[in-house]
Amino acid sequence: MAWVVIHGPPYAGRVRSTFDRVGLASAGLAWLAVGLTTLTATLGVRAGPLWLWWVCYLAFGITYVATDIADRRNSPWVVPIIWLQILLGLGSVVLGAFLGIGGVLLVLTAVTISAAFPSRRALALIVAQSVVAAIGGWLVEGGGAVMPYVVLALAFLSFELFAFLMVVSMREAEAARAEIASAHAELQAAQERLAESSRTAERLRIARDLHDAIGHQLTALAVNLDVAARTVSGPGADHLL
Repeated sequence: MAWVVIHGPPYAGRVRSTFDRVGLASAGLAWLAVGLTTLTATLGVRAGPLWLWWVCYLAFGITYVATDIADRRNSPWVVPIIWLQILLGLGSVVLGAFLGIGGVLLVLTAVTISAAFPSRRALALIVAQSVVAAIGGWLVEGGGAVMPYVVLALAFLSFELFAFLMVVSMREAEAARAEIASAHAELQAAQERLAESSRTAERLRIARDLHDAIGHQLTALAVNLDVAARTVSGPGADHLL
């Protein structure tokens, strides 16, 4: 996915240039791994509303791709799609709380959140979704021991924070590259202006030199002609007049 930060509505195609196709492919592989692991672990097992989990899981994958497509087309729907992706990710994790691998979807959502929102808001959303996922999973499983869910929440929160820091670092690197490119463009423009100024100054100098040289020659010629006109007599004097 190729995203930068959304500083606030209205969206204007600013979720751009943080990830490339390799990043999107990696996210797709992670999403597929969650599905395959869940399918393998739940064969012949009736654990919770499994069909509803699959609905959330598949819809999550669709919204993840839809976010990238909407972003590339500068669609105003990209922000609502991101929020839908967040809700579907939480739904998948809560409904599949018996499978810790589902927390990978939280990491994918954290990448989207980190790329789509300002850093403070993104960090708050990441922590909030981890807390909601832990509490929701605990409730869906009927209560019981809290510590396993706390451990899972902290574990995946650490991965989410790592993803957040990676996205922030990439964003800062892109901002630095953009600043360097802008400074380079300004430097080139200044060099061009300086070169043009030098050429103009050189033309003015040449013009002054020519004016001075020709002026002196014309003055000397006029004086010589005047002297010749006064001193020459006979037929040649007619040509000096």
